[in-house]
Amino acid sequence: EELMSRCRRIARAVSARGGGLPAVETMALPHDRGIEVACNLLDMDTTPAAEVRARVEALAAEEGLRLDSDYYTNKQPEEVLAIAASAAPGAA
Repeated sequence: EELMSRCRRIARAVSARGGGLPAVETMALPHDRGIEVACNLLDMDTTPAAEVRARVEALAAEEGLRLDSDYYTNKQPEEVLAIAASAAPGAA
């Protein structure tokens, strides 16, 4: 419970709604290995992923925690265009 409270504080401080980074939504999610601070980046031109990661890492350190790992699930706009172009009829 204490770990979840600490991770919720981190999530709140990172999110735009909590006064943190613009164009970022967050939540703390429990998993078998620990707590995930999930971040939804609404506009990566406004707030790049590296800035979000750095903020989460700094806030985790203030809470006496460390990042175990990170991952990305969404594609960059240029990646989406490349996938669409390769799937187009006649594409090689």
